[in-house]
Amino acid sequence: MDLEKTGKFIAELRKEKNLSQQELADLIPISREAISKWERGKNGADNSSLLRLSEIFNVSINEILYGEKKNKNNESEIENVSLVIYEKNLLLKKYAFLVLTITTFIILIFLTYYFINTYNSIKVYTISSNEKNITIRDGLFVTTKNKLYFNISNIETNYDITGLSLYYDNVNDENLIYRTDGKNIILYDFYEYSSFFEYKNISNIINNLYLKIEYENNFEIVKLNLKKDFSNNKISISRSKENNNKITTNIESNDFRKLVSKLNSNNNTYNIKGENQNINLVYFPDTDSIYLQIIEKNQRKEWLYYMNFEYIEFSEYDDNNNNLKNSFTYNKDDNIDENNKNSLEEFYNTIENILKS
Repeated sequence: MDLEKTGKFIAELRKEKNLSQQELADLIPISREAISKWERGKNGADNSSLLRLSEIFNVSINEILYGEKKNKNNESEIENVSLVIYEKNLLLKKYAFLVLTITTFIILIFLTYYFINTYNSIKVYTISSNEKNITIRDGLFVTTKNKLYFNISNIETNYDITGLSLYYDNVNDENLIYRTDGKNIILYDFYEYSSFFEYKNISNIINNLYLKIEYENNFEIVKLNLKKDFSNNKISISRSKENNNKITTNIESNDFRKLVSKLNSNNNTYNIKGENQNINLVYFPDTDSIYLQIIEKNQRKEWLYYMNFEYIEFSEYDDNNNNLKNSFTYNKDDNIDENNKNSLEEFYNTIENILKS
């Protein structure tokens, strides 16, 4: 759609009716600034405004979109203008879907890589001993893919400790991990260095750690018991209540076809003007879609239903200043948010009432 051409056409139609921009704005109703933007090609009219312009100037919506009145030279192009716009929108949606698919695929690859590299990568072990006269408290061994933490800092015994030696597998100099003259052992080790613990052997080390406790004139050797206290090997899925927010309606696809037949007998339009509510219904054959508009007080609601896809686009405006308050799309197989459920039920109920009238 050429917005500039359409805008000039709206201006011509307005002048033919001897209407000012403000007078036309009052008839729609919409702000005078919006009319000015249309005529300068800055913005395009929305569906409800196109419907009102069609009624005011006694021309078809397709003629307005094309920017000319129908004649022998342009008849074919005007008849297909809605289809061209629809196909362009459909192409944009396909591009958007492709971008979304690629983005989703990249995210899934990243999440898979992240999951593989982090799942079960952190383990926390508590350290204790079975010796009767020795109690080890607050002992901790933490392993990650990149770093290890080992801590024994609270040993209770009947003698004064003069030194500690940590061994792997058995107590000899070849398997000595660390020795200190102090009363605690605190070690930090890195995957790249393995200064104290061999990463490739970590499972065996955990099961075969010994501590030599030295006294002034004696020593004791205790087998350290490491018990796994934590591991990030669980996938937590929050349980949520089943979403039963599906729309239940008596309206079937065939009912919409019956509605189209009813509209065809009335130039593809249907209007109800009440004291507090105006209802406008239009069928667009080129896109096989039904447009429903309900104006109530200062609110304007619009539904565009594509019958081939059973797909609905909804918009709600503050009719005083044409501000968009809410919008969403809905497919018949979708669950619907509770906040939007009433809008869809209103659509189906209105269609049902029109069919009965």
